[in-house]
Amino acid sequence: MKTYNQVVSSEDMTLQKLTSQTIKLFAKEIIESSWPVVLTTQGGNGLPVSRAMTNLHGTDRLLAHSKFFAAHGEWNIFFRTQLSTEKIRQIHVNSRANAYFCSTPKMSGVDLIGNIEIVDDPEAKKILWRNEWENFFYGPDDPEYRLLKLHAESLRLFIRLPDHGFEKINIAIKDL
Repeated sequence: MKTYNQVVSSEDMTLQKLTSQTIKLFAKEIIESSWPVVLTTQGGNGLPVSRAMTNLHGTDRLLAHSKFFAAHGEWNIFFRTQLSTEKIRQIHVNSRANAYFCSTPKMSGVDLIGNIEIVDDPEAKKILWRNEWENFFYGPDDPEYRLLKLHAESLRLFIRLPDHGFEKINIAIKDL
C-alpha cells in the first residue's frame, strides 16, 4: 500500500478517488505523527474544554502498546490522566468527547468523535505505563492513575489535496 505522501502527491488524486482504505491510511498516519493530541470534553457550563494530551498512539509507542491497541479496536484511543482532574468530573456528567490529531507538515488533521470511558483496569494500566510518568504518579498502581478510552464513532479528516485545496471528509467508523 502507498504511503500518505505518495497518494497525496500523485497527479490524479481527487476527493472522488479517496477510498475508505486511503482515508484510513491518511488518518492512521496523522494519528501516529501528531504531538500532542487535543482532547475536548464538555464543561459544566456546556462549553467545550480542550487540553493537550500525550499521544499514546504515536510513533514512540512500544510494541506491547501496539498489540494492546489492536486488541481493543483500532479506532479506540487511550489517554492517561489523574482521577482528581476536571476532565474526569466532566466525563461523569457527559461522556461525549473528541480527540483532534494534526500534522503540520502534512497540513492535515483527524478529529475522532465518540464516547469516552474512564478505565481502571490494573492490567491495562501496567501495559500502557511509561516510566517518565513518575513525575505525575507513584507508579502503575497509584490510586490516582487512570486511563481514558475514547470509543470513536465518527472521523473527520481535513486534508490538503494537490490542485484541489483543503477537503473535509466525514465518515462513520463502521464504514472504514
